[in-house]
Amino acid sequence: MTSRDAGLLNEVTGADWSDTGEMLIAAGPNGGIIDRNPTMNEWFIIFNDDRDQSDEWFVTRADAIAAFVEAINP
Repeated sequence: MTSRDAGLLNEVTGADWSDTGEMLIAAGPNGGIIDRNPTMNEWFIIFNDDRDQSDEWFVTRADAIAAFVEAINP
């Protein structure tokens, strides 16, 4: 499924993002995972490349997407 968020990430990162309804995922060096921890009700990001993984939590999905995009395209 491609959502508006996945489409934006496709354009910005060049990766092929899919939206599972909550989690966004993409393979490849510019891909990763953007998902929500249901216990904490906060969002996190994981990068597929060798960069340091963020240990930051985000209040909204939009905040997590913005942080991912900023990290990929500083």
